[in-house]
Amino acid sequence: MKVTRLLPKRLAIEFQRHDIERKETELKYYRARVFVLEQLVQERYEELEKLEGTSR
Repeated sequence: MKVTRLLPKRLAIEFQRHDIERKETELKYYRARVFVLEQLVQERYEELEKLEGTSR
């Protein structure tokens, strides 16, 4: 059973708004993490290409 069904309507609305805001913040955080990880992977590939190019 959903928590909002147990709460008065006004409180349920506030709870939902707060929960959405919290999830949006969490989503922004994970998007930023993905962006940083993608950059790190790209840097590693570039470094690998340089190393392979100089050893040949």
